[in-house]
Amino acid sequence: MSKYKNVMIVLGCSPQKDGRPSNDMISRVRKAVSLYRKNNYSKVIFSGGPTRGVPESVVMRLMVVNYIPDGKIITEQNSRSTVQNAVFCWELLKGNRPKSITIVTSDHHMRRTKHIFRKLYKHMGCTLKFKGSPDTFDPIEGVFYRMKESIALRKMMLFGVK
Repeated sequence: MSKYKNVMIVLGCSPQKDGRPSNDMISRVRKAVSLYRKNNYSKVIFSGGPTRGVPESVVMRLMVVNYIPDGKIITEQNSRSTVQNAVFCWELLKGNRPKSITIVTSDHHMRRTKHIFRKLYKHMGCTLKFKGSPDTFDPIEGVFYRMKESIALRKMMLFGVK
């Protein structure tokens, strides 16, 4: 029997150099709060390890303190990559056998995220949904980030998810 009917996983991203949430992180958290208000998620997992001293997941959890009940939140604090996000979150979920998992990340990060989660969760027997948050960078930065994501995805497709 499924303990958690549906779960949302929010992928972390680096905060600003001074430790404050980045615009990208704020965008992902806003998307998560909006989805939470519209859906009855059993649990919300904020996933992301330390980049500037404090785990990304802890920063995101603090951002939603007034919007998502504490009892619904799980923080995954060790991942340092999207592959680790997927693996470590499944470790938190596997005994609860969720029926549906919604993954939230930035629009520019979505293709690679879909590739990783579909590959690693295909045998898990749950439905995967993906929701993108708006990108927050200027057009010049956008070219860089989209190119970076495209190269990373092609590398994964050639050499496998590692």
